[in-house]
Amino acid sequence: MRASFQQLSDIQNQRARDGGDATDQLVRIITDPREIAGLATGLMSLAQQDFMVLDTYTFPCVPTESVAAPPIFPSQHQVRCRAVYEAEYFDHPVGQAILATGVIAGEEARVVPRLPLKLKIVDDTAALVPLTDTGVSTAMLVRSPTLIRVLRNYFELLWERATPIQVTAGRTSARQVSETAGPVISQRQVRILRLMVLGLKDEAIARRTDASLRTVRREISAIMDILMVSTRFAAGAAARRLGLIE
Repeated sequence: MRASFQQLSDIQNQRARDGGDATDQLVRIITDPREIAGLATGLMSLAQQDFMVLDTYTFPCVPTESVAAPPIFPSQHQVRCRAVYEAEYFDHPVGQAILATGVIAGEEARVVPRLPLKLKIVDDTAALVPLTDTGVSTAMLVRSPTLIRVLRNYFELLWERATPIQVTAGRTSARQVSETAGPVISQRQVRILRLMVLGLKDEAIARRTDASLRTVRREISAIMDILMVSTRFAAGAAARRLGLIE
């Protein structure tokens, strides 16, 4: 994806050199750290409906409590601010403070084990994509509607698979299974769930578990209800997110 963006940027730059309007670029490579920092903090103020963030625990220097200042959300619009963080945030006191201040300020936050990059998306109009791990030296400002749709779809995919973050009594944590899944899932249901994820049919699961086909189907229906999903694929994704299976 980064290589494709670079090629698009080269094409746009060539068009600008040939007399086109450089301000109309669909993808622009930015190498000025000050401009990148300004965009990183200023894009949120441009949001009308949605502001989406992917955030890795990667910084140009060791982060301090000062970076945990609460985000300033746009007050003139009802903007939904969502962020997906990687789990390493929970390994550091500063990371936990960043999560807590964001959630307290009104941010919807979720966590996944690992993220490949940082990302900021504003509505359907712009996205800031870092080209380095920290994103402070080189980044892409994307205004191509097609590429923004791709990035939004990628964000939504991660959002659905991520675990919500709660802040209670000063502590930041990911919700546990008992808080999100309702009844505790039984050991037999876990075994059936693992076989489902492997792609086995109901008949094969019944043979593996020494249960009747009717029993297996009843348990699968119960698993779907517990995980609040409607497909086997979604059940597998939800089970991994909740730590029920590896």
